Amino acid sequence: MNKESRSAALVALMTQPILFARTNGDPEPAPIDSLRAAITTLKTHFGRLDPTWGEVNRIRRGPVDLAIDGAADTYRSVWGVPQKDGAMTADGGDTLIMFVTWDRDGVLRSDSIHQFGSATQDAASPHYADQTPLFAAMKTRPVLFTQAQLKGQIREDYRPGQRGRPGAGRD
Repeated sequence: MNKESRSAALVALMTQPILFARTNGDPEPAPIDSLRAAITTLKTHFGRLDPTWGEVNRIRRGPVDLAIDGAADTYRSVWGVPQKDGAMTADGGDTLIMFVTWDRDGVLRSDSIHQFGSATQDAASPHYADQTPLFAAMKTRPVLFTQAQLKGQIREDYRPGQRGRPGAGRD
């Protein structure tokens, strides 16, 4: 389901309604009906049966609008919601990718990525879509563990129960 694929759009648009119905316990559409609906969507909105998956599979968060790899039940699991323009816009998923290594001296290193950011519900937060461009580019970001790594990165430092200050705990 890479964004350059010219077969992924037809496959995904045909199979996802069946997969979602099965997952939700809803009646499944007949495969031929699902195929016909996929063909109609692709021809109507993209003028062809084989647009690239990235033309169809989008992640839109605030001003961010990017082509992405992945689909439901894949390694880069992102579930799209059909839009009026024919695109599938990422609305959820369970993609959290993390790589962790220890070197011979026991030094820990970790890199991770999430398709949205750490503030998935708060569109006003600077972290609403801050990881999205990295996700779309198949890149990760470092996970910071130590005080030295965190230096210069911390916007606010508090202890639980001390969140009464204005602005505390918003990011």
